[in-house]
Amino acid sequence: MACRTWHITRADGKLQLSRRLPASFDVAAETVLPAADPLRLAHQIRQDMWRKLQSLCGFSPVVEITAEGQGLRVRAGAHVIRAVPGMESPGAWHSHDLDFQMVYVTKGWVVFEYEGQGEHLLRAGSCVLQPPGIKHRECRHSDDMELIEIISPAAFETRDETAP
Repeated sequence: MACRTWHITRADGKLQLSRRLPASFDVAAETVLPAADPLRLAHQIRQDMWRKLQSLCGFSPVVEITAEGQGLRVRAGAHVIRAVPGMESPGAWHSHDLDFQMVYVTKGWVVFEYEGQGEHLLRAGSCVLQPPGIKHRECRHSDDMELIEIISPAAFETRDETAP
């Protein structure tokens, strides 16, 4: 049975919206935004994260908002990304419009292919810093693959690309 509950917690000047309690940030991104309704903003960020990542096994989004000066400090994150056993990699070429992207494999293995660089096998403990804008794709992964992806900025565009 799927969990359909979202927990709203208010403590120490923070509003936290999470799928599970206790909330856990295995990976997170932070930014400061102009003042707005904190609960509405938390729900919008949560909804965007959920739409994009709901198919990932074990995905449990968390959004935390704290007043900071005239704005709001937003921390959005989730548990570690896990492969869905039996589900193949999408294999679609794409690129991201961002300044920083690092992938750290915590369990299993994954094969990425980068434009002009070929395929790279990453095993548990491997880390790769992907250059901004590089065309890449996930080729395949183990059923037990887990990884952490750290990006900046938190909001960025992903573009579908043709194979190089």
